[in-house]
Amino acid sequence: MKLTITEAALNRINSNRENDQVLFIFYDTEDCGCGVNGVPALRLTKVNGEHLQPIECEGIPVFVHRQQSVFLEESMTLDFGDNRFRLSSPNGMLNGFIPESSLLTEVDM
Repeated sequence: MKLTITEAALNRINSNRENDQVLFIFYDTEDCGCGVNGVPALRLTKVNGEHLQPIECEGIPVFVHRQQSVFLEESMTLDFGDNRFRLSSPNGMLNGFIPESSLLTEVDM
């Protein structure tokens, strides 16, 4: 799995990021009814554990929960514009409305 982060997105991430934080991509199912309905979301966090899978990426360490990796694409791009992040793949948009404030929200892993 590979993630390309545009310069605009990397600048916004780094402006919110502490030195030891990584980018965590997860499949957010809160308020979606069941575990297969949801959207990819982003968090900056201090993560570790065998349940995490690294995502190939230049510029920042990126991880996904192993069980949630099936909801993501092999090749993805993260961009920033209009005050929001957009996660896409060659197959289409995965989530076009990720607010910058979501980077700082706590997530249970």
